[in-house]
Amino acid sequence: MIDQKCITTGKGKTKKEAKRKAAYEAYVILKQTQPIIFKDEINHDDVSTVEKGQLVKASYINAEKISDNNMGNKLLRKMGWTGNGGVGKYEHGRSEPVFVDGVESRRGIGHEFEDRSVRKSSVEEALLTFIRDQDRNEIKFSSELSKEDRALVHRLSQKYHLKHRSFGKNEQRYLLVSK
Repeated sequence: MIDQKCITTGKGKTKKEAKRKAAYEAYVILKQTQPIIFKDEINHDDVSTVEKGQLVKASYINAEKISDNNMGNKLLRKMGWTGNGGVGKYEHGRSEPVFVDGVESRRGIGHEFEDRSVRKSSVEEALLTFIRDQDRNEIKFSSELSKEDRALVHRLSQKYHLKHRSFGKNEQRYLLVSK
């Protein structure tokens, strides 16, 4: 029934089957007189993408600098470190600080676990840069981000009143943030 007019009826062994047949027949009738609209497939390939590597690198750049009165800093300086460049005789060693968030079972610094998690500060900086940019209305966070990383982006997007939505499934899942 549409506007109190009977369009079609349906018969079946059960009430549910009769309703399905009536609905299908109504669909066939309406399809002849009503326009059909097809929605384009969603494609965000042209949107600028923030990669996980960028966010992790920003975490190191934005990390708190080690003060001169820090015990480790004092020890390194006694061994000849100048305060910039890598450690070691020829300054080819590690030049950025090691992030320590917690204890991974009973392993110490230098075990095989590599911290590749995204920091709140780097995501926040990426979002603030996006907000200030008048030319871009959308930004895409890559599918490399973990579930926890995407949750962080969702929370921060909500904090700054930005629209945020995930697309795709499993390893192809990415996040789109828009103004």
